[in-house]
Amino acid sequence: MDSPRKILIVCNTTAATFNFRAPYIISLKKQGYIVSCLSFAQHRFAEELSEICNGESYVISKPAIFFSILKIKSIINSVDVVHSFTHIANLISLLFCKRNHRVLCTVTGLGRLWSSSGLVTNFLRYVVCGCYRLCYKRAKVFIFQNELDRKYFIEEVFLSSSPPIIYTTPGSGVDFSRYNSVAEKKFSNKIERIGFFSRADQLKGVGDFYWIADKLREIQFVHAGHPGNGTFSQNAINSTAAKFGVEYLGVLS
Repeated sequence: MDSPRKILIVCNTTAATFNFRAPYIISLKKQGYIVSCLSFAQHRFAEELSEICNGESYVISKPAIFFSILKIKSIINSVDVVHSFTHIANLISLLFCKRNHRVLCTVTGLGRLWSSSGLVTNFLRYVVCGCYRLCYKRAKVFIFQNELDRKYFIEEVFLSSSPPIIYTTPGSGVDFSRYNSVAEKKFSNKIERIGFFSRADQLKGVGDFYWIADKLREIQFVHAGHPGNGTFSQNAINSTAAKFGVEYLGVLS
């Protein structure tokens, strides 16, 4: 009898892995895979992530990546398949994997390198694009979450008439069953409701969402998510939501 195949999920943080990849991990386990995870920062949900994995859950901080190259290579090459998410995870997986066509790369969005500009940002974007061009042919497949990112990579990053196998999926794979408490909240009697499920970060479009909510007061706008990475304090997001007529539900779990 063949032994179970091993798959490694590589993501930026433990929180991102658990919040967005938990249904995927559970599905893989049901199909008989041994699932391990590799994250480059330990945020919330580290214990929960360890519990749902039937393999190992590794955490290596970003500052320690350079000093942990041998360990990372050992982890990546100890499994049959590597599925990576976000640029840093994709590039590390492609560069360190000894055998071609074992890495599934998911581009979860272009990220801050493409949403802002500046000397350092432009240089880092140039480096990331160069690294992708250097090793993208080693991937088994590239997966995008929207058509705009897919088109950009084909035209500006791969620079090839024969890009790798590409799939486009509808969204990120968040487990909506974890947010059932939304249905238990008491909403107003307004007929229409529009939801924004993201941290309160300008790069995520929270400013546009609140601005539209202010213009369309006849519609109930609902925001659920973390206050943000230094963009808003808890008090600030509460007062902003009240000012613009948004019902802020906070972090739901």
